[in-house]
Amino acid sequence: MKRRFKAKKKKDLKIRYFVFLFVLFILFQFLYSIFMKIQLTTTNEEFIQKLLNDSNHHLKYEKKTNILEPVFNFFMDVDLTKPQTLLEKSFKYEYKEVTPSSDGETSMLEFHYIKDPNQEKIQNPVVYIYNSHQAENYSTKNYENYGITPNVMMASYLLKDKLNSFGISTIAEEGNIIEFMKMNNWTHAYSYVASRYYIEDTMKKNPNLKLLIDLHRDSILKKDSTVTIDGKDYAKILFVVGLENKNYQKNLQLAETLNNKIKEKYPTLTRGIIKKEGMYVDGVYNQDLSPNMILLEVGGYENLVSEVNNTIDILSIIIKEYMEEQ
Repeated sequence: MKRRFKAKKKKDLKIRYFVFLFVLFILFQFLYSIFMKIQLTTTNEEFIQKLLNDSNHHLKYEKKTNILEPVFNFFMDVDLTKPQTLLEKSFKYEYKEVTPSSDGETSMLEFHYIKDPNQEKIQNPVVYIYNSHQAENYSTKNYENYGITPNVMMASYLLKDKLNSFGISTIAEEGNIIEFMKMNNWTHAYSYVASRYYIEDTMKKNPNLKLLIDLHRDSILKKDSTVTIDGKDYAKILFVVGLENKNYQKNLQLAETLNNKIKEKYPTLTRGIIKKEGMYVDGVYNQDLSPNMILLEVGGYENLVSEVNNTIDILSIIIKEYMEEQ
């Protein structure tokens, strides 16, 4: 009887010891999680600055793990990174994910305006970057809990700063085009009408502009919008030229020049040039305002910001070479 009591006591001590270690481990994970959140950026603007200083900054988000999430998911069958699963399990709510449409209409509802984190007075800019569809977002994978929503505005600021670092005087549109549209009760269909106001104003103030870039992202799937080159993933590039513009040949020639430069060094990076006209498309894309204007699709809605950033590294070099030839 005494022996059995000792064995039971020993077993109880092992269980307590195990529980104690488990609690310590969870506490460590919890404190580590808080510490990491302090270390990581929590705004789009900070994130852009970090990316410019360290192109691998995004890895800190991707590598961060927390034991609490898989444990909670295992026992409760709920994904902490997807709050809608709690509704599904508790209230039998059926969540249907909305795939971004090709025109970006759905993304207007989720628009996150981003300020330029590196505002500086650029004298006599020669390159102007803007986004007719500012609400086009990239993948938010790994960033959901940090208030970071990568979109085409972020891509524009990254390209602007990299071109300026090469000595190519570049400005990026910071005006809130979505807000401007809301003030005028305009739907998404008026995006190019809205951006036209900003383009014309910028052209008047900066008569020396030699290249105007309308930067977009496409709505195609990840497998079609991504390419791996030398072990690195890149967001593919597509040029769009509107044919309903009597001077479209000059815009087409510019797109062909840049596209050929990319193909020479990175043939799989570009998806080529698409010409658009007819019903249900704009057909002009404001390209009638200047023969030096291009519409550029960089990646798709499933691309990670790291993939977009890798592409912008190459794109900035191509643009630098082109501008030096002018």
